[in-house]
Amino acid sequence: TDSTSYAWWFELFRFVIFLPLIFFTAFTIPKFESLLLLALIGISEFFSIYFYMKMHSRSELSISTTISQLRLLWVPLFALIFLGEKLGTYEYLGIFLIFAGLFTVNFERKIIINKGMQFALIATFFAATNNILFKKSADIFSPPMIAAAMTVPTLVIFPIKMKESFSRIKTLGRNTWRKI
Repeated sequence: TDSTSYAWWFELFRFVIFLPLIFFTAFTIPKFESLLLLALIGISEFFSIYFYMKMHSRSELSISTTISQLRLLWVPLFALIFLGEKLGTYEYLGIFLIFAGLFTVNFERKIIINKGMQFALIATFFAATNNILFKKSADIFSPPMIAAAMTVPTLVIFPIKMKESFSRIKTLGRNTWRKI
């Protein structure tokens, strides 16, 4: 399966689903900083998906999926740094156990970080960033507006970055629509 084309279709479906819901939510004219926050959400979503797809193409699924769980470590850390949220001792102990488990599973014999693992680590960083930006923007925008804004950069940039983008997207779409 063409994972990049699949990601593009996923984002298109998300956009189509959430766009109409925007009209049923309260809306105020946002300030520049708020619009910048929406743009950052979209950009972090793009990089998260981009590196996530690269991760799958360059590593074993069992390793990359395990590493992608590191976002569970980054989210509370970023929430502490950027939002001032603090967890209790048991929560931090749980985060440490997650990290220790991931380290143990991925580096049984020796520490070797290949391209797939690098992409997985980068993807977790952007996924966690996206979670924090989503929470920060939830005070300003409705969830449908945030979800729709997340998709726009991916919908625009993926076809530009992909080789033979339109034929790949069209082919996967034709095959996927038949299954649906």
